[in-house]
Amino acid sequence: MICHQIKKIIFGIFFLGFSFVYGQNLVPNPSFEIFDKCPDQYLLTYRKFLVPGWYLATGATPDYFNSCTRLQVGVPQNYMGYCLAKDGQAYAGMIVLHDPPIDSLAPAKINYREYIEAQLISQLEKGQTYKLSFYYAIATYSTFAINRLGIFISDDLVLKKLSTGVLNVKPQVFMDTSVIVTDRDQWIEVSGTYVAKGGESYITIGNFYNDRITKYKVLNLPDINKFMKDKIKHMKIAYYYIDLVSVTKVENKD
Repeated sequence: MICHQIKKIIFGIFFLGFSFVYGQNLVPNPSFEIFDKCPDQYLLTYRKFLVPGWYLATGATPDYFNSCTRLQVGVPQNYMGYCLAKDGQAYAGMIVLHDPPIDSLAPAKINYREYIEAQLISQLEKGQTYKLSFYYAIATYSTFAINRLGIFISDDLVLKKLSTGVLNVKPQVFMDTSVIVTDRDQWIEVSGTYVAKGGESYITIGNFYNDRITKYKVLNLPDINKFMKDKIKHMKIAYYYIDLVSVTKVENKD
């Protein structure tokens, strides 16, 4: 199964009767095409950078996938499934939910989360409207789908390398929380507008809500051999690929 390029505007503001143009993308390396070294495996230990332009926002370890390798982190085939890139030959991947409690009386879990973060090419201008967006695809072997994924824009770097938990911030753009999209291997856009306070310099992507607030659905396992099914059952994660991140100035042509 490949990742179909289906576009859904999950969150946004639209104005009837006006047309808009979008400026330069302020996100460096927005599709993760530039890399220092071809990846050979998923991340096991913390390091500061994922690829040039992108930080690991916490001590958790998101992954980098690229077609330059045929190993665990290749594109389209990799250890989490089979998915063509939305743009180019690479994408990031992250755990956005891990082993959630099965009911409200269950003991609290660790709320493990993975995030990626980048410094924008230039600071946002006060009062200016920007379109913020990225694409996600639920990995083939993801055992959950969730209703919480978004973008947080900030003045400063959100770097908490000693933490693997939830970042306690509120995203300005996020997916529709009233529904849970369960289609695997389809690129879906999360998009919205943001009016800058001025001076914002960083973008962070992930799930910014704890297990109690994050709603999820258990996904049926794909048609694979018994060994892989048993392995996936024990993972108990929501795993999402991320590609084509964008922050662009919105200008009214009229």
